[in-house]
Amino acid sequence: MDNNNEKRKLKQCPFCGVTNNGQNMIVEIYDEELYKYTYCFNCKSSSYNWNVRHIETLLNAEIEQLKKDNQLLVKQINKIKKGDLLWK
Repeated sequence: MDNNNEKRKLKQCPFCGVTNNGQNMIVEIYDEELYKYTYCFNCKSSSYNWNVRHIETLLNAEIEQLKKDNQLLVKQINKIKKGDLLWK
């Protein structure tokens, strides 16, 4: 199966938290105008932007930046402990 035909992985339901896990609890359906939306059989919710989680994307980016900042601070602290001053 090539990448173009692979089914994209749907995130867990933003309303009830259920995941697909091979049980087809979350499916993609086309409406009358042929717009694709995602439907959760567990809580009966639906959304046209199922996998779009703006806050999740922003938080993940912030976490990555904080990890980088933390690594830099650890390196600087280790230099100070060894007697290497930052301004040298």
